[in-house]
Amino acid sequence: MASKKASGDSAILYPGGDTLSKGSQGKAADEDKGERTLSESEAKYHQLFLDMAVGFSLQRMLFDTEGNPVDYVTLEVNKSFEAMLGVKAADVVGKKVSEYLPPQELKEWLKLFGEVVKTGEPKKYTQYSPSNNKTFEGIAYRLDECQFAVTFNDVTEMKLEQEIRYKNEELLLTMLNANTDYVYVKDRQLRTIICNDMFAKALGKKSKELVGKTDIENGWDPELVKGNPQKGIRGFEKDDLEVLAGKTVHTQSEQRNVAGNIRLFDTIKSPLKDGNGEVFGILGISRDITDRKKAVEEKEKSLHDLDERMKELQYIYELSNLVETPGISLDGILQGMVELILPAWEHPEVTCGRIVFENDEFKTKNFKTTQWKQSADIKVHGKKVGAIEVYYLEEKPPNFEGPFLKEERHLIDVIAERLGRITERKKAEEEIKR
Repeated sequence: MASKKASGDSAILYPGGDTLSKGSQGKAADEDKGERTLSESEAKYHQLFLDMAVGFSLQRMLFDTEGNPVDYVTLEVNKSFEAMLGVKAADVVGKKVSEYLPPQELKEWLKLFGEVVKTGEPKKYTQYSPSNNKTFEGIAYRLDECQFAVTFNDVTEMKLEQEIRYKNEELLLTMLNANTDYVYVKDRQLRTIICNDMFAKALGKKSKELVGKTDIENGWDPELVKGNPQKGIRGFEKDDLEVLAGKTVHTQSEQRNVAGNIRLFDTIKSPLKDGNGEVFGILGISRDITDRKKAVEEKEKSLHDLDERMKELQYIYELSNLVETPGISLDGILQGMVELILPAWEHPEVTCGRIVFENDEFKTKNFKTTQWKQSADIKVHGKKVGAIEVYYLEEKPPNFEGPFLKEERHLIDVIAERLGRITERKKAEEEIKR
């Protein structure tokens, strides 16, 4: 065990029993013992303490007459502590934390550290600091009845990225589950990485149960997956392999065993590509056409709806990837979003668009205004800051909104709403960096 200095002098305890006194900062040590120099071991550990990449502080808890923690004094900090909190050691060492921390925030830290000092049990924590506008993750542990040490890291950006990723996933799942078709995404090993509730329900399972497993592992009939030439069954795995090779496959009578019954599905599968154009997965949409196979008009409408839904889902998926691009600026996101618009509309060959945002505009290369326009306002905190505009360059047959589809109205509204949220988040990031 590490030794403890007499006369109440504060000390950092190191492996092997070495101690680092408050005199390591060049201050006077105990007057009765006179001034001492650091041993080679102390000097080594002290330099390690100063240069640690994680923040470190040594604290002494203060109690009231009833033994309740009411404050604590900072005894020593390292360079990473100064950098992460934006303070100098001279401004905090020797001072009560209540001198520079708001009462409500001090209350939260006292609750955390008071428990560590009281029980002697180390505690991992993740806690937001309003005064620093940062989230810290670390470990607090007791050294003696009053002293405790804290190591920590600034995980603000990591937590923000996790939150963004979570919200993107939630947005995608919400859109997928609003769909009455079977929607699913597979990776290059043909394992399900995301699917909607309708797809999972066909197997009598929940969507989370299917993630990371192949079709056969998830319960699809092996014969329907692999195929059986003798029975005239192609097997939908063959289609998957073609999609991974970069081809979009449309199968109008795909067989699947749903709840013990063979059903026919109209299925479209498209390759999902990363920023380098490499195929990393498969996006599939399957619609049950068993009960209306003979209705030609309904079938044609179904194909059309599937194509439009595919465009919408592809746009949302690509938008999620664009937003998560490391280091991308708000301008980069806006230009990328407007360029994604063209293939998402019914007539991409005559489609152009622009995003007007505050005093800037971002537009496609073929942009020009016409009478065939569809638009949606971009709002940040309820205030209009711009608009998304889509134009057809030539006249098209009337539809839900002029020449535009009902699905396109929904999509442009989703894009505008999403852009508002992205803008709020980006501006919050800029404030943090400042």
